[in-house]
Amino acid sequence: MIKRRAIWIISGLAFAFLFAPAPAQEKAQEKDWYSAMNAGTAAMEKHECAEAQRHFQDADSVAGGLKHGEKYAQFSAAMLLVAQACNAQGKRDEPQAEMLAQRAADGMDKALHAYDANSTVEQFHRLGLVAVLFDQVGDIFAAHQKPLEAEKFYQRVIKALSGAVEAHAALLHEMESARKADGNEEMFRFLVLALVNPRDKLAAADEKLARLYFGAHKFADAGAAYEAALKINENAADQHNFVMDLSNLATCYAAQAQYDKAEPLYQRALELFEKANWMEKPEAISTMQLYALLLKKTGREDKAKAMLEQAAALKKKNSN
Repeated sequence: MIKRRAIWIISGLAFAFLFAPAPAQEKAQEKDWYSAMNAGTAAMEKHECAEAQRHFQDADSVAGGLKHGEKYAQFSAAMLLVAQACNAQGKRDEPQAEMLAQRAADGMDKALHAYDANSTVEQFHRLGLVAVLFDQVGDIFAAHQKPLEAEKFYQRVIKALSGAVEAHAALLHEMESARKADGNEEMFRFLVLALVNPRDKLAAADEKLARLYFGAHKFADAGAAYEAALKINENAADQHNFVMDLSNLATCYAAQAQYDKAEPLYQRALELFEKANWMEKPEAISTMQLYALLLKKTGREDKAKAMLEQAAALKKKNSN
């Protein structure tokens, strides 16, 4: 997990500075930074958390010598990985991990002010990198049972990805204009596709925030977040997430005793599960059980019993 996160951060920074000329001294400092980051990542893979923390702190020190835009972004990446290294060492390091995670976020805020707001390409990639960092900072606070702090960062992920979606659309327009003008399509295609469809990431961010809200019993807020994801996933080629959004939104309504809103959503979700031959999936079985609970609460005991029996039969079939 740490290695995958490090690759996201380091790859994003590599692209961000790929086209920016820099003096030889700064290039050497960047090389030292990447070396320290990679050494820290390798140590984390070996579960040598203290050693990883030392390497990431070395990367932080190197970042201090870079010019302000690069310094803040690379400082943030180093701080985040130090926080994750502390986090991996156990509960006793939770306060330090949270402090470092907050410092990482503060550094990224400063980096955001340093990029060229007139460059759609830079906006697109920077916002994608920002979303990854804020998401991981939020995860640290969520793991420490700090839902209010996690909520703040997850909301910022959604804001960043919303901006990335807009930049993505602008890049597509630029790509089409370039194709018509001189056929130079491939360069723009690379730039646009370098980040996987930001709409998918935005939907996933909405769903993560919804789960946080639901766990805090903020059912109305959870429902609003699931509705946002639902709109994005409705036209996706793979309908699995859309169906799950339907079921989860229904559960949010049911938790508020809004059974008239919940029931048609459960019914539609089950119809889509059946249409896709997914009725034996655990998600479909769980949806049936939740719908049965709604039926029971609304006085339809016989229908609830039949639904639970069908769910039990499918579950038994899966276990064989």
